[in-house]
Amino acid sequence: MVRSIQKYQLQSAGDAICRAVFIGMLCLLFWLPLPFGSARIWATSLFEIIVFFLLSAWIIGALFSGSSSYRLAKISVLLFFFTLWVGWLLFSLIPLPAEFLSLLAGIPKELHESASAFSDEKAYRIISINPQKTWDSIMLTLGLLGLFFLVFLCTRRRDDKRLVMWTLLCSGA
Repeated sequence: MVRSIQKYQLQSAGDAICRAVFIGMLCLLFWLPLPFGSARIWATSLFEIIVFFLLSAWIIGALFSGSSSYRLAKISVLLFFFTLWVGWLLFSLIPLPAEFLSLLAGIPKELHESASAFSDEKAYRIISINPQKTWDSIMLTLGLLGLFFLVFLCTRRRDDKRLVMWTLLCSGA
């Protein structure tokens, strides 16, 4: 691993930031399987914070180096479908009028009104049954998508891909 990192020559500050993001991503990939067997809440929160920090650092590095736009163009279709998926999850948290919700769900309006008779707020409803769990799943989805993009965008060379494979193998994932 050290030999591969030493072979990599840095041309600019952006390349140095991208290389630091790559090393941070390797550490995250090695650590990731460990805490998910114990406390899931703090593990997912820490995972999301680290991924969003690494993505922010990668964006700053990409702005300095200016050579990553072609890699994003390769996955633009995939990025579109991921955006649709996260958009649908966010749509399930938007309060909608009861008439539109019954039309969207295919439930007769009378059945929807009888189900919402026990609530004070009858005009607007959300699709999600458990909004907090939906929000948690949105954040975890964004974290996993961020990790996917980090792996895709930071593994430029064959040695980088080999390091990612060895990291996954050694972590037991």
